[in-house]
Amino acid sequence: MNDFTKEELKMIYWNLPLQTPERESPQIYSLLMLKIKSMIDNYCEHEWRQGQHLFNDVFCTKCNKSFPVSKE
Repeated sequence: MNDFTKEELKMIYWNLPLQTPERESPQIYSLLMLKIKSMIDNYCEHEWRQGQHLFNDVFCTKCNKSFPVSKE
């Protein structure tokens, strides 16, 4: 999985430059900061559980994110 930890997201957020180089648009940084802030605010420390229904998905009891388990 390629997810960042909440601490890593905070590090990225707090280390973004406050002023952008003249050649770059400040809007890009502003949108990036908003996106990272949203990721921090919506971060879930997943508690995975095995489903009991036909497809036997694994799901998070906190945010309800799920993914199918392959039957290999």
